[in-house]
Amino acid sequence: MILGVTAIMLLIAFAQCSCRSRRLSSIAFSVSAAFGITVLVFQHGYGASLFGLEGPTEAIFVVVPVLVFATVFGLSMTTRCSC
Repeated sequence: MILGVTAIMLLIAFAQCSCRSRRLSSIAFSVSAAFGITVLVFQHGYGASLFGLEGPTEAIFVVVPVLVFATVFGLSMTTRCSC
């Protein structure tokens, strides 16, 4: 749903289709990578010692995915798309 609304906003802002598709794929890739790293570190325990954890945690705090998505989405929308 978020990517759909973003596609509509980009449709209004940019006339070129290649710019919109590159921006949407960039957002999808960066959000997927951020969630994947979060799961690897906190649920599977890889690299947990870097964050002071002794191993995998039982669950991720409910706010963490929302904050990760908002941060990554905001950062990916600030990149300039020179088509």
